[in-house]
Amino acid sequence: MCMHAGVMASRDANIAQITVEAVWHSICDSAEEDSKGGQGHILEGLRSALRQCFQQQPRHSGYVGCLQGFALADRGGSVSVKRAAEAAQASGALQAGALQIEEQMLFGMDPAEASPPSKRHAAGNRTKGSSTGGSHPMEPTRKADAPSWGALAEVYAQLGQDDLVQVIYAKFLSRCPGSGVALQALTQRKVDLAFRVYQALLGGAAGGQEAQPMDTDTQGCEQGLDPSKLLGGAEPLKEEEDMWFRQQLRCMESLGMWEDVLSIVDDETGNDQGRLFVQDDSWDGSQYIRPFVRACLFQGMERERLGKMVQQAATDSHMSGMLESSAAVEIAAQAAISRQWDRCQALISRGWGVFREKWVGLNPLSNARRLQALASLQPLAEMQEVVSLLGSLPAGAVDVEGLQERVQGWCQRWPSVQQPSADACLTVIHVRQLLLDALILEWPREQLHGGQTVFQVLQGLQGEVMLGGAACLARQGFLDTAQDLLSQHRAGVGVGDLPALQAQLRLRIAQCCVAQVDANPTAAWLYDDLALEVGQLSQVPIREPNPAKGPSSSLHCQLLLLQAEAQHCLSRQQGRANRSSELSAALQLYQQAAGVKLNTGQQQAEGVGAQLAGVVAEASLKLACLCNDLLQDKDDSTGASRLQPQSGARAGAVEGQPERLDAMMLRYMMQAMRLGGKAGQEAQLYVPRLLSVMAASHPARHCFTQVWSSVPLHVLLPWAAQMLSLLDTPQGEALLSPLQALAKQFPQQLYFPFKLSKGHYGPDGQGRAGSLEPLLNSPLMEDWGAALNDTTYPAQRWEGWVGRLSSLVAAGDQAAARALFKEAVYPDMITRHIRGGTAAGRASGSKGPSASVNSAFAAKWGSKFRDAFGSEGEKISGLSSREFDMQCARLAQGIKQETDQVTGKRDLARLSPWFEYFSQHAAAAEEERLVMPHMPNVHSALGYPPPTHVVGFGKMVDVFSSKQRPKKLTMYGDDFRKYEWILKGGEEVRIDQRIEQLFDVMNGLMQRQPGAAAHSLKVCTYDVVPISPSLGMVAFVPGTKPLKALLTDPTLLPPEAVAAADNRYSTFILTKGGNLERAGPRYERMFKSASRKETVANLEAVQSHIRWDSLREAILRASGGPEMFLSMRAAYTASLAVVSMAGYVAGVGDRHTDNFLVDLSSGTLVPIDFGYSFGTAVQVLPIPELMPFRLTRQMTGALQPHDALALLQAPCTHAMSALRSGKDILEGIMGVFMREPLLDWQREARVVSAKRSALPGAIAKDPVSAADTTDPQDMHINLKIDIALQKLSGKHPADIMLLELAAKHANTAHWKALQAIVKGDNSHNFRATVDGDALDVDDQVQCLLDQATDPNILGRTWQGWKPYL
Repeated sequence: MCMHAGVMASRDANIAQITVEAVWHSICDSAEEDSKGGQGHILEGLRSALRQCFQQQPRHSGYVGCLQGFALADRGGSVSVKRAAEAAQASGALQAGALQIEEQMLFGMDPAEASPPSKRHAAGNRTKGSSTGGSHPMEPTRKADAPSWGALAEVYAQLGQDDLVQVIYAKFLSRCPGSGVALQALTQRKVDLAFRVYQALLGGAAGGQEAQPMDTDTQGCEQGLDPSKLLGGAEPLKEEEDMWFRQQLRCMESLGMWEDVLSIVDDETGNDQGRLFVQDDSWDGSQYIRPFVRACLFQGMERERLGKMVQQAATDSHMSGMLESSAAVEIAAQAAISRQWDRCQALISRGWGVFREKWVGLNPLSNARRLQALASLQPLAEMQEVVSLLGSLPAGAVDVEGLQERVQGWCQRWPSVQQPSADACLTVIHVRQLLLDALILEWPREQLHGGQTVFQVLQGLQGEVMLGGAACLARQGFLDTAQDLLSQHRAGVGVGDLPALQAQLRLRIAQCCVAQVDANPTAAWLYDDLALEVGQLSQVPIREPNPAKGPSSSLHCQLLLLQAEAQHCLSRQQGRANRSSELSAALQLYQQAAGVKLNTGQQQAEGVGAQLAGVVAEASLKLACLCNDLLQDKDDSTGASRLQPQSGARAGAVEGQPERLDAMMLRYMMQAMRLGGKAGQEAQLYVPRLLSVMAASHPARHCFTQVWSSVPLHVLLPWAAQMLSLLDTPQGEALLSPLQALAKQFPQQLYFPFKLSKGHYGPDGQGRAGSLEPLLNSPLMEDWGAALNDTTYPAQRWEGWVGRLSSLVAAGDQAAARALFKEAVYPDMITRHIRGGTAAGRASGSKGPSASVNSAFAAKWGSKFRDAFGSEGEKISGLSSREFDMQCARLAQGIKQETDQVTGKRDLARLSPWFEYFSQHAAAAEEERLVMPHMPNVHSALGYPPPTHVVGFGKMVDVFSSKQRPKKLTMYGDDFRKYEWILKGGEEVRIDQRIEQLFDVMNGLMQRQPGAAAHSLKVCTYDVVPISPSLGMVAFVPGTKPLKALLTDPTLLPPEAVAAADNRYSTFILTKGGNLERAGPRYERMFKSASRKETVANLEAVQSHIRWDSLREAILRASGGPEMFLSMRAAYTASLAVVSMAGYVAGVGDRHTDNFLVDLSSGTLVPIDFGYSFGTAVQVLPIPELMPFRLTRQMTGALQPHDALALLQAPCTHAMSALRSGKDILEGIMGVFMREPLLDWQREARVVSAKRSALPGAIAKDPVSAADTTDPQDMHINLKIDIALQKLSGKHPADIMLLELAAKHANTAHWKALQAIVKGDNSHNFRATVDGDALDVDDQVQCLLDQATDPNILGRTWQGWKPYL
């Protein structure tokens, strides 16, 4: 049967797969029936046949695919891992092979112990753990051995999944601590450190060979790389030593150690090049072909040796095929350097063919392998350019201009930052160098061109290639490799070469910045080298530009900027003696560079003018950032500025005028925005910080009024809501003019934010708002907002009003309650829906509204509202708080019982006839057209495209069954696209919008960090558009499903199992906390009474009712195949990491299973609902959330059989590094968000302030207490901002959480126990073994992961959070 399936697969793989699945399920059903009669041997017969087929080492991809299909249907079956890996590698079906091995690890039987199947293996294997009787394993029942992990690592290595390979070796194939050190260094792209560690490990294992001393951080080996410490007294596994050897060789290639590479290859082959082409069970020489070719090619003295091997291969088709398959680019380059241009052309063509052969065999989801394959195209194309150039020339002719043009093009294109290694960039660099070397030999060396010989021109082009390559490697994060390349170049041109020295300074500054973000205490040598190189730059003679001949030269401006950056960087070193003078020098140099005058139109011009404008923009941004640093440092708890020569807020002279730091920051930040480019884009993110600076500075406000008009309006649009909210504040007068300009150009985008803010304005704000109202007056938008409000059922609208009215009456302010009822409540509930009062009625003239839910409600309930409160609320004045609440409750009960709240499909016109009217008349609209709602993009660089206009609505809406009855609305745009929105009535969505904006900014920071960009780390965001304080539109995310629905799918997890877990968990809380009426005190008592041992044991018992792999199984089912499953799991891993880190910094809480969506088309995790953000879930909730984010057993189980925490460590580290690098940007944004008057922090601030006032002095004096404010709300907001900054500075997560908890829980009976729970236990928790206010990123992330998965915390969490799911 297996053979027939293979024949079928060779003809049609899809039909074969369908057939295999059908046959398998049929066999399982038959086996189950036979097992009842005692003849359950059908499955074992199939398993035996499968084992025999795999033992025959099949190679045909279709045949192997069918075998893999049978094995996967049996959850790995009983096929040995070794045979599964061999078949996968031989056939190329690597994804299916990887999944087969993983399934065998998790569920399969050991082939040596295979026995007749039980009923569980016959059918239950597909739904393992789904029964409700009996217990379920906490983890997969079968533990894989080292050879199995080694085989899986080999398969993933061929797939190009280096991250997975490194995790496998670090967690399952390593005994020596040095392995983890080296692998972590590779994750951080510290190639030189990794090489030295591997060198020390191999030397130590061999006995006697000492490592070279190391002057950088070695993660615990501060005194150098001691082999004995790296080995840790352990005997390394064979697989571990093999990994050291392979990785050392890769590091040597990355560092250009070609002589050493060649020596290793010669040792391995016994100096027999023929062995490179031998492959058998004991030897695979093909792995050394490419290293050998590259080592010979990139060393001039060894090229003859390579040439002889190529000549030999030309007579042997087997050798030739292996050589071209392994090193097509390098062989073509060898022909080029040999000036065999015809052969080079042929080999280039063959290289294209090799690429096509590889490409068609790659699955579209094999991203890593596709990137590797694509890397060959660029060097092949550039060789083709040179061959074509030479072919177009007469004999003996040269075309230096043509070559220069091509090299300029080369220097504009470099491999993507998504490349997983430095290999692609290094190949491009070396091939370009070889081509230029060949032309040096080909063309007359002494022929003159533009005052230089051809030789000199070509050498100059080689220098440009080297410097551009070093810059590309630095952008990719391979700073060690870039430094090695740059050192080689400087050794050739001399330390005084200005371009090389500039490149060296930029690289050194980048290295120092990384050390600052990582809080690396052992990087003092970097600053010493930087200071030395700054001194070298000062000794290089630089000709000053001639002012009479126009503006300053781009080079001069670049040098000023570079020197300023270097001085600024030096000043950031902790404990630096010359900090004041370095800061002053940086400030003056930045001012000189940023103060360069540009000719009219120069910033738009091409060439030198545009380049100079870009340098000035960058200098302006850096100067503004330095001013920001000094302002923050001046306002810190010490109260002293670092800028001693220019104390206070004054600094220097700009254009002859003394200017304060705050005004200077604003002026130059706005100048960067005006000039645009990359610096201008980054400057846009500082707009919130500028708004904060303006609050306390009249000079800054005055400066803003002078310069705002020079900035494109689209730069300010994303922050229009925040600007509107500040219209009633001191900066409101300065913001009025730009808001008027925005209102004229983007009236519909400002309409609802203005309406939201206007209700909070005092007299000053109302006066300024008067000039905006005529610009934003829009009958269309008024009707649109009213129609959206009408989609909320009356019961939910009344519930929202009751809360506001009751709070006013309870406070004794019946007059305000009466005014609110008269002006807002009664019109919303009754008046607007009487004939002629609705939006539809106004729109349709005499026709009046159609019968709708709201009009029917108004007709029936108008009299009841008047009876209860009066038509103008006059009866409210005579009601006590208790009487008022009783009246409201009676109305609410009657409304819920008697009004229509139908769920499911609903006619939209029944909710508001306006939608039907609009759809019929939208095409005829002449004056104003409805713009499709959207959330402005903070990363917009070129302005906004023409808006999409709404042309109609779907006739039906989907009404969801949740409490507020949200509805899915379909809208149609004039771009022929369909847009779907969730209308959320009775809910506040403004905080959700702010969090989405914050995530959008964080995504931009991710793209700046090489590791994060390479991992495609990005929070999946969606548009949120607030309409009113109790209504908003949230973009529908298609193809998603709530996490809760996936985890509790009855086909995976029966409801009885969840109920049993719920019951056991609640019993424990009641037993340890007592049967108290309020949940908060019950949990507080449990914190104190339950020991760690009891809590962990109970959580394990609770989890025994729940299968561990519900989420993994749900993703597997949604994937449809191994390739898609591995792709979805990778996307899930990346999104889980970035969502966790971004959510931690933003203080996002309440992360229960309803607050995540899973995109079933990609595996991406989508966070939703952010009502508890900026630390509220810790500071205010009755039962505080003690975990930083959700990382339960189900969340980690989706990554099994891999170690979930190890797999998450790298992407989490990259994400946190990106966020910490943007600390200033995030501080400004979170500050202005949290200080918006329309966000209701008052109640929360009162609660926290009341608790804080009772604290002892040591606890009350947190960093915020130094702020010059006594207002409880300001103090509370300052605390939130300070906590976010401490997170971005690397403060211990447990210490931060205790600071948040102290306001409410200090001085209580359970405080000591709560502290112990949060801090962790030395014998169980990593976070308990480290301390400090400035953890490096790795330690910070490890502490967070430890805290998020601590069973002693999860076992004490609010039950509704369901920590066991």
